[in-house]
Amino acid sequence: FPYTTLFRSHTLTVPTQVVGYTLMLESEEGEVYTYYITGTTLEFPQELSGNYQISISDGNSMYHSTIEL
Repeated sequence: FPYTTLFRSHTLTVPTQVVGYTLMLESEEGEVYTYYITGTTLEFPQELSGNYQISISDGNSMYHSTIEL
């Protein structure tokens, strides 16, 4: 991501610049979870585990990475 993010356990901290963006997680099995970013901290359910493709988008720009939950 072009911004600094902090990920600990099942908590992701993002910069204020991405508040209002959409975050998508996609598991290796193809399951997709979508979150609307309303603040700088997101909590993911504890039952999510494994490697996920993460995308943060505002509809024009998309930031993409891989995280392990």
